[in-house]
Amino acid sequence: MKRITSFLLILLCLIPLVTLTSCGRNLNEPISKSEAKKILNRRYGKRFSCVSDDLKDNGSGTVTFEDEDGIRCTYWVTRHDEGDVLPAYDYTMYENYSQHYYNAHPEYFAPLNDGVHKCEVDEYNNYTMFYDSYEDIDEVVDFTFNIINNIERVVEENDKSDIHLIEPSITFTCSSSKYEITTSIPYMPDGETNGEYKHFQSASDAVKSSYVKEVKYHNDPDEVSKLTNEQLSYDPINVIENITYKDKYVLDRMHFEENDGSRKNKHRGYGYYTQIRASDNYDNNQLIRLLKRAGWDVESEEKKLTFTNGEDILVVGKETIYFNGEPYEFDGRVYLSPANEQYEYYYSVLFTEKDFRDLFGIEFYFDQLKGTGEITKLGNKNRTVTN
Repeated sequence: MKRITSFLLILLCLIPLVTLTSCGRNLNEPISKSEAKKILNRRYGKRFSCVSDDLKDNGSGTVTFEDEDGIRCTYWVTRHDEGDVLPAYDYTMYENYSQHYYNAHPEYFAPLNDGVHKCEVDEYNNYTMFYDSYEDIDEVVDFTFNIINNIERVVEENDKSDIHLIEPSITFTCSSSKYEITTSIPYMPDGETNGEYKHFQSASDAVKSSYVKEVKYHNDPDEVSKLTNEQLSYDPINVIENITYKDKYVLDRMHFEENDGSRKNKHRGYGYYTQIRASDNYDNNQLIRLLKRAGWDVESEEKKLTFTNGEDILVVGKETIYFNGEPYEFDGRVYLSPANEQYEYYYSVLFTEKDFRDLFGIEFYFDQLKGTGEITKLGNKNRTVTN
């Protein structure tokens, strides 16, 4: 009897474990066919009906919907399994109605072939615009988006549903290059990712970046020589080492800082990172030595970092930065590490090209072919601070 009781207890303990490890934990639920139809109705302001579905027992698969005008689209549900000891799974969901809607209205894109510009469409209704050279990118992208941004808005209500939009995109291709250089840019008005390409310049920069990356990738001297240093900076060297002033090394290295991620809406360019402690002197900190040569004194206190040059005063606090008494929008970043029993407090500071120029009057030149950097101006009392 005791053996039977012990066996039953063990069995009862194992059942939940077997269930957990065999089925896994569901982190979210797939959106049902009926709910997906409601979302499409609301998102596009139309009435959709289900044409067919191929959904599996676990909820993954596809459903084909059709709007009142006969335009069809696909709703995808994909299951992702992860984990070994404690398995888990979740679902991602997409729909591509906007692609099919624009494909059903080729008249929207007819103006892209105006006799000067060339646009092609393949059997899958993918649109490609062509440009002849790097110098044509701005004009072609500007022309394209002036037309695309005025086409009919397909999304009635972007409700931030768990069903993601598969946004249509237009491809820009260089027609004269010996290499295949293409860039796809989403164009759907009021789409989920198109926000960063609302202005044509953002899209143009993306095309330029792809162009430069491809040319540099093939390491073709003839093609690279056709690009200016400014143009090459669209695919910048990540690290410039041994920055000089009057042929003498002053900074060991500067890293390229993009204007994305934690630095969104800031300036692209190189930055110099260092740590400043109260015990620092001009002999062991390259930044302080450089600022000293430009006429600046640095004072590190527990609650602020002060840079002074005559009447110019930069005060860097834990959360606020003031230049000559006015708030300054730091292009880099600053972090104060509190003191403890082992270490004194210190500031982690990143100054970007913009900060160096606006605050200290220091300007740089970075050669994107040679990978070298030099200071071209050290101090300028007539500078203007721009936020």
